[in-house]
Amino acid sequence: MKNQKCTKTELVNRFINGELEPDKKQEMINHIKVCPICQEEYRILKETDNFLSFYIEEEPSEKLNNLIISKVTKNQKIGFIRLIPIAASFILAFVLGIYISNASLNDYTESYTTNLGTDTFYSLLEGDEK
Repeated sequence: MKNQKCTKTELVNRFINGELEPDKKQEMINHIKVCPICQEEYRILKETDNFLSFYIEEEPSEKLNNLIISKVTKNQKIGFIRLIPIAASFILAFVLGIYISNASLNDYTESYTTNLGTDTFYSLLEGDEK
């Protein structure tokens, strides 16, 4: 029975919570009567629902609520401050990379132009020799 599946088991929880339209509700009642998989799902969810109904939902006091919010806010500020050195390191590495790239490119272009001498590309094509 564990390997068997039913397409309507996902609707059982909505049925228990009263979230189905009246026509779907009646359809689920009829389905649960004949489907052992949904009967078991219904039984388990109903037991869980009954067990949880004994617990009273309480709101935290205003003092506790303010304490939690202040701690979360403080941790968020510290988290942002911790990111500043990391961001600065990435920016510095990026700027240094650009500087080194430009320096090596300048060295390459200077050596290339000195090898060409006074001849221009156009004069080499026309065959003008000095």
